[in-house]
Amino acid sequence: MLENQKDFYAELAKILSKDFQGNLEEDATLQGTHFDLRNDKHLESASKLLSRELLHNEFHRDSNALNPKFYYELLHILGLKEIETKGKILIQIDEAQKSSFAKHIASKLESQNQPSDFETTMSHIILWLNRILFLKLIEANLLHFNNFDNFDKNLRFLTSTKITSFSILAHLFFEVLAKDYAERKQDKGFNFLPYLNSSLFIRDEKEICDLSALDDALEILPFATTQTEYKKREPVRFLTYLFDFLECFDFGKSQDSTPSDKLINSSVLGAMFEKLNGYQEGSFYTPNFITSYMCKESLQKIVLEKFNTAFDWDAKDLESLRKQIDRNFSEKEADFKRLLESIRICDPSVGSGHFLVSALNEMIGIYHHLGLLGFG
Repeated sequence: MLENQKDFYAELAKILSKDFQGNLEEDATLQGTHFDLRNDKHLESASKLLSRELLHNEFHRDSNALNPKFYYELLHILGLKEIETKGKILIQIDEAQKSSFAKHIASKLESQNQPSDFETTMSHIILWLNRILFLKLIEANLLHFNNFDNFDKNLRFLTSTKITSFSILAHLFFEVLAKDYAERKQDKGFNFLPYLNSSLFIRDEKEICDLSALDDALEILPFATTQTEYKKREPVRFLTYLFDFLECFDFGKSQDSTPSDKLINSSVLGAMFEKLNGYQEGSFYTPNFITSYMCKESLQKIVLEKFNTAFDWDAKDLESLRKQIDRNFSEKEADFKRLLESIRICDPSVGSGHFLVSALNEMIGIYHHLGLLGFG
């Protein structure tokens, strides 16, 4: 067994790349390796050797896939957990946590003589989390557009040092981001932020629990394998823990120095919300390579059929269709574009929008392939 794993894979690649074609000399020897599966280290190496990533050359991480380090600790912070029942993965309140955010919301609702069932509690959690994570993406873009390496520290507005209470968080939502500059009455250090003309920051009719009424002193225990520096058996204030946890991840643009398990983009958040929104019925994340394949196979056939029918052609693939378009481009460019624009795509079970994004990417590729994108 080779000591260095990189050396092992390099040697394996050399062996597999040789084309012996049955012409080996009698005294030729074939290099190889073996695994003692009774040895845990060998078992780990064998599983990697036989993994889908190596055998199918899929070393890249699906940028849309759920990030388990981010997702499971965030569930814990919210006071939730996943359970499997009848083949479905559902979400429920984590009763093992004596003190949690979910239980605190339910308690507040009950004290106000409001419905305190799980569905009402979850609707508040999802709504507030939606706002916070959307703002993390905005914060990351502010830093990126203002020179990421030499940013003004004041642009980091979602930190545990600035969001010290639920009332400040409510002020940020409803008195800053939901109002234009002239309508803001009090500056608590957030008035440099733009007015977001979005219903996301208008009090929802289902928002019967007042965010500012929650207890700032609420404490929870850190996750067993927390990404923060907190010790798992020492309680920490909920708001401090939440924003310090989010600071452990990069919500910005992909940087060469950013590990893939620390990068959180909008697609990762979409996959997470798809699971949260499916807390009652369960949800299944379809990997990017599957949605891309589905869209490619279906949309290319539809495009070929539409063009062949409209212009009485017999194109078999996009390459032959491009040749037909090029021959008639000067006369019928506008007709070709209108035909593509007439295509409608419907996803009746839309969750995070992942399938529709894959469809959009495929349509852009088709426009480009046919020379109808308008540039390039």
